[in-house]
Parts: sequence; C-alpha cells; structure tokens
Amino acid sequence: LMAGSVWSFGDLRTLDPEDRRGEWSVGFAYILEDVTYAGEQRESTDLVPLFTYSGKHLFLDSTDFGWHAIDNAQWQVDIFASYFIEGYNDHSFFNETGSVRPPQDALKGMERKNTVEGGVELTRKTILGRFGLQLRHDIHGVHKGSEVRGRWARVFRGDNWQLEPWAEYSWLSSDKADYYFGVREDEANDQRPAFVVDSGRSWALGVAGRYSVAKQHQLSVNLAYRAYDGGLLDSPIVSNDSGTSVQLGYRYEFAGDKIPRQDGDFNFLINNARPTSVRMAYGCTTETKFVEILQGDINCADLDSNLASIFVSRQLSDRVLTLPVEGWLQLGL
Repeated sequence: LMAGSVWSFGDLRTLDPEDRRGEWSVGFAYILEDVTYAGEQRESTDLVPLFTYSGKHLFLDSTDFGWHAIDNAQWQVDIFASYFIEGYNDHSFFNETGSVRPPQDALKGMERKNTVEGGVELTRKTILGRFGLQLRHDIHGVHKGSEVRGRWARVFRGDNWQLEPWAEYSWLSSDKADYYFGVREDEANDQRPAFVVDSGRSWALGVAGRYSVAKQHQLSVNLAYRAYDGGLLDSPIVSNDSGTSVQLGYRYEFAGDKIPRQDGDFNFLINNARPTSVRMAYGCTTETKFVEILQGDINCADLDSNLASIFVSRQLSDRVLTLPVEGWLQLGL
C-alpha cells in the first residue's frame, strides 16, 4: 500500500472469517483512499497483489500469516505475524510519475520503515456477531511499539454472497504513534517543528461484500471510514483527521481435488497425494565468453561471485481457468 494511507491488507476483508476449506487463491485489489499525511496529494490509488490460504489450523491473508490455536463454536484464538505497511520516504505518493517529493512538502527528507508485527487475537462468537480483542507488537525492532484493536463484525450469508458490516477501535502506544506521526529534532525546519506524539487512537466503520462466481472466482468490495483522535491530530505532518476508502478485489481459487496420500484426513503439508518438486541450483558470475561456456570452459575465479538456491514446490491444481495449465505453490531460498 502507499505510505500515508489509512488502511492495511487486513482491512481489505476479502476472506470469510469462518472459511476453513483449505483453499489457496491469488488475485489483486484496487484501492482508492484518502491520505492522512500532509502534502500535495490528498488521495492515493494502488493495485496490490493478494495471496491467501484458509486452512483448518493455518491461514494466510497476503501480509498476515497465523495459526488458529483455538477454534470452536464460541471462541477463537489466533496467533499471527503481520507485515505492517505504513512507511514512507521522498518517493511515497509520487511513484506513479517517478517524481521525488518537492522541497516544500511536509514530509520532505523524512523516512519511516515498514515492519513485522506479532500478535494474538481473542474472538468471542455470538449470534450478534464476532467480538474480538487484538494485541500486536513490533517484533522487527523498527518502531518498537504496540497496538490494541477492539473489533466487531457480523457476516450475513446467502448462497453465493456475503455482507459483513464491521467496526474497529485502535489504540497506538507512544513508540508506534511517535515513530510514524512524530517529527524528530534533526528533521525539524521552519514549516515542520519537532513534535512528539504520546499516543494515538482511531475508530473505523465499514461494510464488506463478497460474491462467488462459478465457485473459483471471488469478487469483493469494502467501503470504510476511519477517524483519528488524540495526539496524532496535533502533528505538523498530519492534515486529515479522517478518511474514506474504497477497495475492490478479485481472487482466483485453485480448488484442486484434495486427495490424501494415505489413510486419514487430507492435509496439504503432510497428507497430500499431489506431486512435490525440489529444485536446487548453483551458479557464479564470470567474464567467460558464451561460446566457451558451451564448451564447458567456465572460469568463476576472476570475479569470485557465487549464487546457490533451493526451491520446494507442491501442486495446487492440474487446471487453471479450465485450461490444461498447472498451478503450483513454490517456496525458495
């Protein structure tokens, strides 16, 4: 997402929170939203990739990966890691044109980084909806702060559609709020005085819709409004106290046959009859001519640069979009 936006991948709500079918999907989301930070640009657009897995025990929602430690009719406890995207630099908001932030811009010369946050969420399931309390903390040592989120959502379901109104309240610790919305002493200038944010709060309301076409094509829309409160509003780099967002998404579910390799329930990792592939490679940088390489005369000592890799893959489906094209999940190092 573009820096300075109000939203994160977790707010897209492309997945049914009760989905445990074990399906993999890929897709994209188009986002139109208001920018919170001061500067010339008041709105931003972005096209982001989506990659999801909705398993019985494990889940993946693009930037969020986790484990359903407890999951029954009344309670749910999730332990997760999340890539938090809120960083910015002199190119943020201007990546469509390739321009650099102009000298008079409020964020000129400032840089903040994204990070990885770990957390736990407790959810109570009732007939009135899902009531959740989420605690998250920076585990990558970037802002070194924490955040608490109180959440409610209720899903109304039809044969191939879902409607999910939702609400959320967030509290940011002083470390996290000051890192992203404060101004350091060495960043201060005539138009941007130094500023320390003691904490931050926000609340949000929205409604998400999901529609399934021919089972494998998943369409989604999310309309949201978020308002900020507390010390964030006094920061010289914040110009908007609220913002709206429109998010449109599409996902393709591979929906391959779930065939267990042996007796017992299907498990994608340990009880899966679909083929697995392991590929290893090694190479080097060389100034040897191409003809000499074909003759087997390769000299890697002149540049002393080497590269090794290993990739592990598992088949998801033997057909994609009804075509005889295979879909594979691949992890590599």
